[in-house]
Amino acid sequence: MAEKPKKQSEKQDEPEQGRRLSYKYRIYPDAKQREYFAVNFGCVRYVYNHFLAEREAAWLRTQKTVKAPQLDEHGEVVRNEKGKAVYVDEPNPAYVEGSKPMSMFDTSKALTVLKKETVDEDGRKWLYDADATALVYALRHLDSAYKNFFRRVKQGTGPAGHPRFKTRPSPSRDARSARIASCCRSAAG
Repeated sequence: MAEKPKKQSEKQDEPEQGRRLSYKYRIYPDAKQREYFAVNFGCVRYVYNHFLAEREAAWLRTQKTVKAPQLDEHGEVVRNEKGKAVYVDEPNPAYVEGSKPMSMFDTSKALTVLKKETVDEDGRKWLYDADATALVYALRHLDSAYKNFFRRVKQGTGPAGHPRFKTRPSPSRDARSARIASCCRSAAG
């Protein structure tokens, strides 16, 4: 696999820190490496989506009431004079007394359990095929997405942008790992 420097950028920070250099590389993986990356992308997407659903369910268990659209006698959504749906508070059937929302610590513990319990048709624990640090980075990205969401809600600056589920044909197929050198060897050896 040949690596070719694509872009070099310099960033001037505070005077006592000096300069930081960063490099972007365009890689040309062979068939085995493409398979490795595809497995990692799939596992990272699965972990992110799984724990996004878990965190949403955990949050829902903490709410005594939820907002639901008000319906008229025909089952249609009632709208106000501006054409927006009218919402009312309704009792939450999923509410559990004393439950707490999931934190990064909770998701990290649950990732270990998920890796042990997730098996394919052949009984193989397929999350072990992925890079472990890439899976942890997926949890970190989810946690920072939630922190950014709640920060924007608290500040009231524009649309809050709730974290979204990752889709398969994502245009930005990225996964962060600290062990990238172990899977990528340059053509020079």
